[in-house]
Amino acid sequence: MDKGDSIVTGIDECKKVWSNKEHVDVKVMNEWSCTLKEKISKIIKSKHIAPICKKILNDKSVRTELMELQKKFVFVPTDKAQNNIAIICKKFYLDSLLKEVAFTDTKNTENKNMTTYVLQDITQQDIITKHIKDLKSFKITIPDEQLKLPFLFWIPKCTNNFQNKGILLHLIRVPKNSSSILTKILKLIYKSHKVYCKAIESYTGFNFMWIIQNSLELHQTFNYESKINNLKTYDFSTLYTSIP
Repeated sequence: MDKGDSIVTGIDECKKVWSNKEHVDVKVMNEWSCTLKEKISKIIKSKHIAPICKKILNDKSVRTELMELQKKFVFVPTDKAQNNIAIICKKFYLDSLLKEVAFTDTKNTENKNMTTYVLQDITQQDIITKHIKDLKSFKITIPDEQLKLPFLFWIPKCTNNFQNKGILLHLIRVPKNSSSILTKILKLIYKSHKVYCKAIESYTGFNFMWIIQNSLELHQTFNYESKINNLKTYDFSTLYTSIP
């Protein structure tokens, strides 16, 4: 029952009660009830009229100006600021992206071990062919639409004192079947290690298991270990959660 039906029912009940109280025929109240229902119906219908919204991006002149801006600037979402778009100079954007990647030459073994990204001398097709060959040995095929390398982009972190800070993100095109198998393997390793650490804790009293699935486990640890006097937190500088 919607609001209109509820109001009509209420008016009819009010008409009966009122006519009984005044000791008159209920038909006497018909004109009043019909007029009231008609006015209320008009009010409800007026409230249901959807506002006329003009889509700005459908305007040809707006789209033209937007395309002109895209020639000199990059439009990207802002970290921890939902529905906010940052407009960044292309040169500054590329400099920030390359600074975050900070790749080195593969010939320098020392630097190679100190960086996340390493410059390669092979082509994109060579890498894809290697992926196909490696996965084929595990009887895993890659769909044609996934035969592409990851797309890399950078989003800014806007703080009160703006600095050149940002987050490097990947649009990963990993085959779903191989990704699913890898996830199952990692979960099995996690469970086995957790059982192993529980056994050590039962004999020594020391907990060597530092991996948690969610914040609930952290809360349970705080409630269980009531004698915590010192707490430290650490973050990774070159680990990105979007990489499986």
